[in-house]
Amino acid sequence: VTSGTDPVTIRGELRKALPRAPQKQL
Repeated sequence: VTSGTDPVTIRGELRKALPRAPQKQL
C-alpha cells in the first residue's frame, strides 16, 4: 500500500496486484 491504511485503498491495491483473486479472500 502506498499511503493510508484504509480498507478501500488496500482493496484497490490488491485488486490491481491480484485481479484474479476472489473478493471473499480480500
